Amino acid sequence: MRANTTVVSPVIPTRIVSLVSAARYLGVSSGKLHQLMEAGHVPTIVLPTPHGQRRSRILFDVADLDRCIERWKVGAA
Repeated sequence: MRANTTVVSPVIPTRIVSLVSAARYLGVSSGKLHQLMEAGHVPTIVLPTPHGQRRSRILFDVADLDRCIERWKVGAA
């Protein structure tokens, strides 16, 4: 009889997130994040499509989101 074994997968920290996840991370709606992105306030990662179209998916680096949060703080000492 085999002993019960548990396979543990390594936890890989999430660095790149989708628009919905980034909006949730920042505490804003997806629409508001899209406005901030279009205005150049939030850096994005744009993956090209295989056929050279403008973009296939918009992603966000959590480190960039953290920098935005720090920049937007008001009254921090």
